[in-house]
Amino acid sequence: MENTKKDKTRMLLYGLMILLCSAIAMQVFAQDRSTKQVKPSAKGWEHLALTNVIGETPKNELASSINKLGREGWELLSVGNVTESGTTTKTVFYFKRPL
Repeated sequence: MENTKKDKTRMLLYGLMILLCSAIAMQVFAQDRSTKQVKPSAKGWEHLALTNVIGETPKNELASSINKLGREGWELLSVGNVTESGTTTKTVFYFKRPL
């Protein structure tokens, strides 16, 4: 009778190990698929720099322009400032989108 309990316990442990391994394999497979979807196009990227002279363009117009670019598939990469004579005079928005 003791052997039967050991056999049942062993079978239960094997079952749990198989279930755990299956769950891990599914996670790895799901992560692998998600990273494949994020890879950039083999054709390359198109780039755009939008320059805003501070004080010339109202903030709502600038936001509208950036939103329009987003709808056209442009992705904002970074924002930089141009400083002349110790004063920030321009802001440059750098975008990219797949070709």
